Order: sequence, then C-alpha cells, then structure tokens
Amino acid sequence: MESLCFNLKKHVEKLAAEIGPRNYSYYNGLEQAADYIHEELASMGYEVQIQEFEISRKDAPIGSPLSYRNIIAIKPGIATPDEVVIVGAHYDSCGDSPGADDNASGIAGMLELARLLKNVPLQKTVKFIAFTNEEPPFFKSPYMGSFVYAQKARQRNEKIKLAIIFEMIGYYTDQPPNWSHFGDLDGILSTIAPSDSNFIAAIGNSNEIAYLERMDAAFNQKSTVPMITNRQIIPHGPLMDMDLSDHWSFWEEGYRAVMITDTAFYRNPHYHTLRDTLETLDYEKMAQVVSGFSAVMQEIDKT
Repeated sequence: MESLCFNLKKHVEKLAAEIGPRNYSYYNGLEQAADYIHEELASMGYEVQIQEFEISRKDAPIGSPLSYRNIIAIKPGIATPDEVVIVGAHYDSCGDSPGADDNASGIAGMLELARLLKNVPLQKTVKFIAFTNEEPPFFKSPYMGSFVYAQKARQRNEKIKLAIIFEMIGYYTDQPPNWSHFGDLDGILSTIAPSDSNFIAAIGNSNEIAYLERMDAAFNQKSTVPMITNRQIIPHGPLMDMDLSDHWSFWEEGYRAVMITDTAFYRNPHYHTLRDTLETLDYEKMAQVVSGFSAVMQEIDKT
C-alpha cells in the first residue's frame, strides 16, 4: 500500500504541481500531460494507442489549437476479447486550476489500477483510457474526448460491457457532504451516506443497478474506504448533476457506464479553483479506492 500511495502522489504531483493547468488555453500543459500518461502506460508494458481528432476552425474557441488526443492502453482478454470494460478518466483541468482532485486524482487512479491489473488474467479486454476535453467549453459537445471515443465505438459496434469513469477520487474530510439542494432526496441520501465525507460514491442509472450491486459488494470487502451507490435512489428519480463527467458520453451512445467520485463540489471547496492542489488530497484513502477497484474489476470480469 505504501508504494501505491507513493505512485499516486507522484502522478498528481507531475500533473497538478509540475505541469499545472492543462486545457485548450494551456495547450502545452495538455500535451505534456498526454505524453506523461502515454509514457507511464507504455512503461508498464501496455500496447498504447492514440485517438487523435481535430476541431474545425469554425467551432474552435478563439486561440484554441485544433488537434487533441485520447490515450488508450489495451489489456487483451483471454477468453472473450471482443467484450470490453473501460476504465477512464479525463486529464484536462478547468481554467487556471492546477486540477489536483479534478482530475489528476482520477488519472492517477486509472494509471495505478492499470499497474495492479497488468499481470492479472482477465477474460474480457480492458481498455484504460485518458480522455481529453472533459472541461468547458467542450463539455457535452462533439469535441469532448470521451464523446469522440464512444461515438466511434458505437459506429464500429464495439462491445463495451461497462465504462467505469474516475472523476475526482482524492478529497476526503470529516465534514458531511452538502445534500441540501437535492430537495426530497436529501433525506434518502442522508440515510445511505456516512455522516462524514470519507467515502467514495458510484453513480449509475437504472441500466447499471446490477453492476452497482456487484461493485459495492466487491469493493467493500477489499477497501477500508466505504463505497456508497445511488441504486437505492434510482427508483425515486435521477439525481441532479449525476451526468457531469465522461460517463455521460457512453450513456449518449447507449452503453452502460458508472461514475466513481468523491462527490466533487458537494464536499471539495477547492473545486475548479487555484486551491485544488497536491497538498489537499488524501493519498492513503486514494490507495484504498484503487485497491478496492482491483477487486471490482475481477468481479465484473465474471459477468
């Protein structure tokens, strides 16, 4: 666990402290981040592919570079390689923010899960994908990296069984999340969530209930950080803001997808600010989350 903590912090330090802001306004940072992720995955022995796409001049923000890339590492399945499970996270940050929790933490988790699973035999193919352009002005647009991937995957009939998206997994506090603006659902959330913010959440919709149940059971047997899911909430209606990450892109193409999150701005006061820094994250709890997902991936592989 000590080496896992060290590696997680190393990735966040590289992305958030050394590279810093990384998006269309900080294109050099975006490119440096992509290079770093590529090099890390290749150093683990993965076959790494690049999905590059361009933004037309008429649609690009003023001064925006036109070329962007998703980074894809592939672990072929042994028995059913045509069936795919995706573990993804976005590597861009919002505005001037160094983006430690959002989303260097997600990338760090994805990288270290790839390391843990490298030599674990799995029946299905796993693709570890670092997506670009999740943040505004590209969010929920055709130029969101995950949307580009999901759309192309649907066109080639890729059999994606589930996409697991790491969206901010590094911030923990003894203070409770602020559920107040969820209205009638506030009471339900308060009953299923701990009284503090030292948990990780798995968010899906009605199509993912069976996966959420299996993930919850496998994760909580392995990790000391508890997981909660919204499967109890789903019959009462969708949660506000439940689609605010790359899993939305897969939903749009009819794929099953789940977001793994520390609940972002519901607990993290540094969200999208200059204060979202390396020092604010809890790397021991992050390591527990990644360790828990090594068990989750092996459980999902059985389905």
